[in-house]
Amino acid sequence: MKVLSGFSERITKFLLKSPDGLGRDYARFYIAARLTYPFGVMGHAGFIFIFWHLELVVLAVFNIFSVAIFMFAAMQSNRGKYHSELI
Repeated sequence: MKVLSGFSERITKFLLKSPDGLGRDYARFYIAARLTYPFGVMGHAGFIFIFWHLELVVLAVFNIFSVAIFMFAAMQSNRGKYHSELI
């Protein structure tokens, strides 16, 4: 049990701790982005397969671009580009 408790603490700290030197507004955005970008990638990736199976090619292609945008935003955020206008 102690191992799981340490693991959950590390995950919580990883997700909810913002980097030093960020203003309050940027820190809140960073934490929100850290929590939501992975869900955006997974959700839109799931829609790719659903739309492709339903032969809705335009929507599948749209979601391919959505996944790419979410992944780009997550990578920029992880690289420390918190103030980037591209996110």
